Amino acid sequence: MKRTTGLSRLLLSSACALVIGISGASAAPKAVTLARVMQEKGYVVVPLKRQRNHAVARCYLNGSPMDFVVDTGASGTTVERNLAYKAGTVTLTKEKEASYGALGKLSKSVYNSEIASFKVGDFDGGKTPVGFLDMATPSQARSTGAQTGNQSIDGLLGIDFLYRHRAVIDCFQLNLFLAAGAARAASGALASGLRAGGYTEIPLRVSGGSVVVPVTIKGKSGYLVLDTGAPNTLLTNRIVQAAGLKRAGGAGGMRDVGGSVTGLLQTQVEDMKIGGFAVPNQWVAATNPGFGRDDVRMGGSDVNFGYLGQDILAYYVGIIDCGALKLYLRLDPVVEAERKRRGQ
Repeated sequence: MKRTTGLSRLLLSSACALVIGISGASAAPKAVTLARVMQEKGYVVVPLKRQRNHAVARCYLNGSPMDFVVDTGASGTTVERNLAYKAGTVTLTKEKEASYGALGKLSKSVYNSEIASFKVGDFDGGKTPVGFLDMATPSQARSTGAQTGNQSIDGLLGIDFLYRHRAVIDCFQLNLFLAAGAARAASGALASGLRAGGYTEIPLRVSGGSVVVPVTIKGKSGYLVLDTGAPNTLLTNRIVQAAGLKRAGGAGGMRDVGGSVTGLLQTQVEDMKIGGFAVPNQWVAATNPGFGRDDVRMGGSDVNFGYLGQDILAYYVGIIDCGALKLYLRLDPVVEAERKRRGQ
């Protein structure tokens, strides 16, 4: 896909350092790192790694190491069902309802359980409710986790866990900050510091079980699901048609962790704002005209324009405050120049 090729290399090669502005009553503004601010507030820093444009955290379920995608688009924290034995002694309770993802049904069978000891990096989340489901088609299933491309995914760290532990996600520097027991509330200091550092603050809200962000595209208003588990931002064919966006050739296919596949097109997004943040024109992915879920509504009259993925969140050095339901975006000249140079 034109827009996403080499994203990891782009981010790794950028010289940009994320800083936030902290100013006192009589002192000139000074730059400090986000990690320093969060650590001073008592948060635990969990370094993430980028795998095929997923942000992945090393987790330990009852001491067993597993790789989880940090996924604000997942309403619940879930684990590949084949790994139930690896997670230790757990009792699985079958749910009556199936689980659904962006492309359709993820699994016919969902089992609930509780992990006695759930750690994310050095952060101890204690007892944690999880769901076990099949994260791959039978031909793709592995005893060590479901595959997306050549990457093994053992589970999804969902918004339930992230909200409960007041997570802050640094989508550019790839750090996850989780509140320890003695952590002080950081949202106020974070907001003022990021605004002083040139960030646009964008309110999030919950709609239809998803965390969503307001967006306008060429005057059309709707919402995008905030989805750090999506490698790429994806627009529905409906908004592409309604806004008259330009299409290009095929952008390959997309497969979710349930094995559902759809073909994608490219579209050039124009005149797009996420909250009050103006997104420069660029190529993004779009569902094809035959995709059957473009009419989905997220709750009430909220119109779903698609999914805000890791690409735009990283390009615009996104910070997500899950506890306060705030998204912060900033146009960094170094990253933007490199993105344009690569034609993405």
